[in-house]
Amino acid sequence: MVSDRIAEATKGAEMPDAWKPEKVVIPDPIEVPDMSDAAWESLAAWHGPNGFYERYRKMLLCSLKQVERAKALANGETLTDGKADDRAHLHPLYQKFIEQGLIARIAYERAFAAKGGLEHV
Repeated sequence: MVSDRIAEATKGAEMPDAWKPEKVVIPDPIEVPDMSDAAWESLAAWHGPNGFYERYRKMLLCSLKQVERAKALANGETLTDGKADDRAHLHPLYQKFIEQGLIARIAYERAFAAKGGLEHV
């Protein structure tokens, strides 16, 4: 098996310093933006066609996954990609982003309906 060959080839090899728990630097996640601006232009930029919301959500998740991986490494645990993803989804910053996004999306839908369903982006 490949894993056996890797284990054999790396037997006795020293762990790189960056992987040692005492050397791990836990990165700061990216900021959660304020989406409370009720101006049509701002709402449309986040939630309209080609809006930035989904792209930013994915960037935030990637950032939080890196934070969770670094925390696990610092604690000497191993994280699967799925577990890192789960922890990122449960992170308070991600929850805050989702909550703000939902409130802003509701405001966008109301503003869109008030305009008669016509977009002026």
